[in-house]
Amino acid sequence: MKVKIPKNFKVGAHKINVSINNKLMFEKQIYGDSPLSTNEIRLRTKSLAKSQVLQTYYHEKIHHILHCMNHELETNEAFVDSFANLLLQTDLTSKNK
Repeated sequence: MKVKIPKNFKVGAHKINVSINNKLMFEKQIYGDSPLSTNEIRLRTKSLAKSQVLQTYYHEKIHHILHCMNHELETNEAFVDSFANLLLQTDLTSKNK
């Protein structure tokens, strides 16, 4: 499976830019982050399995969606992580036929 991460997407009126920043994420000792004030997602790909990169992307994307909704669960890491895992699973197991 090749990891396909979009370079950007929109949530409401906001364009969210996605970038790979292995150095910064390694220095911060995290897989990714999503600075909401700058409408971006930064991911680490080096030394990670494809499934980890995808799950991190979905996790950070959900933070942006919940932020746009002004939802109280935006900062609930356990909720966001569970939601990301389930959403990723639905996408990976979807069939056209």
